[in-house]
Amino acid sequence: MANQYPGKVKELAAAFDAAAFKYQVYPLLESPQHPGVPPYIKEKVKPKIFHAGELVLEPDILPLVSDRDYTIQVKAQYKTGDRGVILSHGGQEAGYIFYIDNGKLFYEHNSYGQSIKFPTVQLKPGQLNIDFNYDALGKRQGSGTLFVNGQQVAMGKLGLTFGGFPYEGLDIGKDARNPVSWDLYKKHGVFKYGGAIEQVKYIPGSPAPNPKEE
Repeated sequence: MANQYPGKVKELAAAFDAAAFKYQVYPLLESPQHPGVPPYIKEKVKPKIFHAGELVLEPDILPLVSDRDYTIQVKAQYKTGDRGVILSHGGQEAGYIFYIDNGKLFYEHNSYGQSIKFPTVQLKPGQLNIDFNYDALGKRQGSGTLFVNGQQVAMGKLGLTFGGFPYEGLDIGKDARNPVSWDLYKKHGVFKYGGAIEQVKYIPGSPAPNPKEE
């Protein structure tokens, strides 16, 4: 049929492309078929600040982290005995979570079923500033560096970069939906944080290197 009506195939393909971009059907990642970032994505790739209790849907958070460099900056308060999830993005399929338990900060990265855990960080009461720098290395690989109150405390490879968690979004102060860490969820449920979280800031950086440029 396509060989018989090549003109109609091109017409239908163009119509589909137009509708897919209009209604945000296409993936957020670039592809050889659709190079460049759609305008509706470019508008969202800018620093954003979120707060505990805010509903953050996937279209609002994924463009900031999808196969690109990014930085997460958390400003919170910690006092002895405070426990719970600082932030969680993603779910059992893939994602990442920061949480505090027994006076220590945990970072766990779920790389499509592979659990990668950074060394825990002993905390002191007071202001808690968490900075996490993610580097998209190309070929869908990435690494991360974790800082607490300005001091580097951990770094390492983190497996595949993320393409999308279509039903998840970002949770701040709990992990209320599909949990990133099933083991943690079985122990504590949504594990709401007992302290104060002032804000969480996402700063998107450069997209991962193009394979042709590597």
